[in-house]
Amino acid sequence: MKRWIRNFLFILSSLFITQQAHSTLILGGEIVVEEDGEVVLEVLSHTASLTNLLFLYVEDGDDLFLFNNKVNEVGDLITIGEFDAGDILLFYILEIKNDYRYYSGNDPSLNPDNILHTFVDAMHESGKTYVGFEDRFGGFDFDYDDLQFLFSNTDVIPPTQPPVQPPVQPPVQPPVQPPVQPPVQPPINPPAEVPEPETLFLMGLGLLLFVYSRKSLHK
Repeated sequence: MKRWIRNFLFILSSLFITQQAHSTLILGGEIVVEEDGEVVLEVLSHTASLTNLLFLYVEDGDDLFLFNNKVNEVGDLITIGEFDAGDILLFYILEIKNDYRYYSGNDPSLNPDNILHTFVDAMHESGKTYVGFEDRFGGFDFDYDDLQFLFSNTDVIPPTQPPVQPPVQPPVQPPVQPPVQPPVQPPINPPAEVPEPETLFLMGLGLLLFVYSRKSLHK
């Protein structure tokens, strides 16, 4: 093999290994502003079938609406605003159908199912932070790619301890009551037919005629 080809393959493999080593997804990492200045959001993808809105949480004011996955397109650039270095940015998606809010960061108690809903990666691209959201209650498939963004001028603060996802208990189903069977009624026997008075009279008359005829024969 020629030397230049061998050197090219070596450099290519080194770059691939370096990229793999530097790309580390962190469950529940916080997003922090690197330097004083502007932060811009880039839409990478949105595969979710549900309608989701992305907001920046504002502690002392109205939360800032940023994105609608049924309106915005992949590649859209959205300016979030000017921030100071060290500011912690807390985002959440509002899942419209069930009115659930799923927050970024490492506090699962903010979410209705008490689990974390974001993966972050500060080494995805230089000076940018990758964020992937899971938009289903309980995690569903735990792929964290339903909504994917890049945030400029940001870094990641990993959790001090690896977060533990508690098991999500399925809702308790009420016991199924068996159908109520109606009481079984015993069969009712029809009353014995009573001969009519006319019938009794005719029977009596016939009996008298029979007795009379017998006496006449013996005389």
